[in-house]
Amino acid sequence: MLELDDGTRLTEVAVILQYIADRKPGTLAPAYGSMERYRLMEWLNFVATEIHKQFGPLWHADTPDATKEKQRATLAKRLRSSRRRLPSSRT
Repeated sequence: MLELDDGTRLTEVAVILQYIADRKPGTLAPAYGSMERYRLMEWLNFVATEIHKQFGPLWHADTPDATKEKQRATLAKRLRSSRRRLPSSRT
């Protein structure tokens, strides 16, 4: 959670990251309104909805093993997909 000087609170990581980036436009993230910024928003939402949520059942001891295995398989699939979509860092 990020609490601003006026007491306003922001709670979602994707929103907090973009709020911080917008304090210095174009330095920490692509400029607001640019296609590059929309691509960043796609990734932030993909991580939040397709990757992060897969970890939830793994954190609970009472989750059945079959469910955990299914979550691990889904998580592996999402991570492979991410790897294919990200630009290579190799030169």
